[in-house]
Amino acid sequence: MSAIYGIWRFDGTQVDPGDIDRMGATMAHRAIDGRNSFIDGAIGLGHGLARETREDAHDAQPLHDRDAGLILVADARIDNREALAELLAIDPTSLATLPDSALILHAYRRWGAACAAQLLGDFAFAIWDVAARKLVLGRDHMGQRYIHYHHGEGFFAFASEPKALLSLIEVPRALNDAAIARLLCLDFQSADGATMFQGITGLLGGTTLTIAADRPPKEQRYWTIGPDPAHLDHDDAYYVRTYRQLLAEAVACRVRRAIAPPGLLLSGGFDSSAIAALSGPALPPGMKLVTVTSALAPGSNDPRDARAKVEWCLQTMPHLDHCWFVRTTETPFDDFEQLCRALDRPPDPTCHVSRAFHQSLAARGCRVMMDGFGGDQTLNPRRHRALSALLARGRIGRFVREVRASAARENVPARSLAWIAVRQVLPRPARRWWRRIRHGPAAFSRNFYAAPPLLARMVKSRLLLPPDLLRLYERQDARALDVAMLHAIQRLPHPNQAIESASCGLLLTNPMLDKRIVAFGQAIPEHLHFADGRMRHLARLALQDILPPALLAAARGQEYFDPSFRDTVDGMTAAITDLITRMADNPVLNNYIDVDRLRADQQAGQLLDGPPSQALRLINTLRIARYIDWFDRQNR
Repeated sequence: MSAIYGIWRFDGTQVDPGDIDRMGATMAHRAIDGRNSFIDGAIGLGHGLARETREDAHDAQPLHDRDAGLILVADARIDNREALAELLAIDPTSLATLPDSALILHAYRRWGAACAAQLLGDFAFAIWDVAARKLVLGRDHMGQRYIHYHHGEGFFAFASEPKALLSLIEVPRALNDAAIARLLCLDFQSADGATMFQGITGLLGGTTLTIAADRPPKEQRYWTIGPDPAHLDHDDAYYVRTYRQLLAEAVACRVRRAIAPPGLLLSGGFDSSAIAALSGPALPPGMKLVTVTSALAPGSNDPRDARAKVEWCLQTMPHLDHCWFVRTTETPFDDFEQLCRALDRPPDPTCHVSRAFHQSLAARGCRVMMDGFGGDQTLNPRRHRALSALLARGRIGRFVREVRASAARENVPARSLAWIAVRQVLPRPARRWWRRIRHGPAAFSRNFYAAPPLLARMVKSRLLLPPDLLRLYERQDARALDVAMLHAIQRLPHPNQAIESASCGLLLTNPMLDKRIVAFGQAIPEHLHFADGRMRHLARLALQDILPPALLAAARGQEYFDPSFRDTVDGMTAAITDLITRMADNPVLNNYIDVDRLRADQQAGQLLDGPPSQALRLINTLRIARYIDWFDRQNR
């Protein structure tokens, strides 16, 4: 979670040390173990250290290789240290005290910008190549570490977080209308690397970027999401065995070199529970895994509550040090302006929960935080469309068997499941007609509160795509859906919750998005994901000896990040009413929000009395409105 940042002025103008210091100061939370910089004329690089592994005790960046004429800053955890050392002729004694940053520098000396393809782990780096007069940036395969940049008139600047770039007077403080429109419409298919700010972009996962003063920037993709050929065309036993081996290794890489207790957001689902179980054997001696869960008060029978499943894990995993978060009066608007400053984006509708998680883990001394995000797209797909996929492929016999098995497990009529599957395989025009019959026309604009002129402008320029144009969610090929979602994750400027957790001194890492897990997941045969009327079939086989039996046998369900979200919103009625009333007099907000329709729906009682999805859209709209208002006031 270290901070990296820098400036290169193409005309040779001296970099102002004050600019470098100011950039670093905005990310002081990422520099708990010290901050240093390197300035040489027109180039300035900075590094804020937050130690993660035992080798980090020997880290002292920026690293300067005078013989090769290279200066590096990096935020990294490299997992293939021994393999790299062998390729680079580094002896085991030297490797024992060599920080991961130095390994990256050695790799660049050998392979240049192509070194990124040789690295395994989570990393973001910047290297100033003195002789070649170029700056090379790199980001890991799925973008778990991150780096943002601004290419301005006569200069280039980069930083771990956008706030550091916004501290420079040459970087415009202006919001990105397309990003706001996508947030308002819950369109998470982000434009490549787009942030909330004009002129600030996130380097994509799996790419390097080379900047030279005398030629255009060169972005090079070094890795593409797809199956690893080594995992194709094996028997079922191979996939069961390899699932366990690879996931265990991905988890171990994140905990075995830890200098502080690692943390985990434990939901009680397959993904986070598997990480919890596999962490035990890999933890350093005497160290526990700190876990935290959002739950309702004991005694609740709400199916959205994770308490029962997590308690099953606690009974069988003695290496867990667990804490619960039970919401009382917390709301998404608590400490809102403080969060706006910290996050470089509007706080999420459930930010009060994630903030409680991060504070709990930080209070127990954690420096690294894991969660199960990505499991649905890699090892443990939910396959909600598994039945329709069978029908679309003409596998009628298996379709009938799986419908019957699913109906028996879920205690629902088989004809209901069959009808859902039939609707999903209808041609697109027929599905569109069915939606219009059920929901009426213009459902897209009606469901969200983006200002009509903004919406029209974004749709016309194809910076925002209505659901009818997003074929992603209409694909019957479940694997294609997974790949599309993985590409969307890889294109994010930074992972969800990453900057928020960093503000509490926590580095977020996702074992389920490890490059090895992604490549293996793409190779798993489809029949291993859904069988006998149940999803996660392969996970049940591979993890049957380490997950609680009750969890393995549990009925299908979804644990909610905030199981009391409906109560949260109901308790905010007065604040919501006041906020909507004040929005009407704000001309800046009217450029983004359809305030008139929002007020009309409020007066008609349609905002707080609808389904949970309506409450989510409401809080989503209000949090964006409050962020726009806050940002506008900061600019005055």
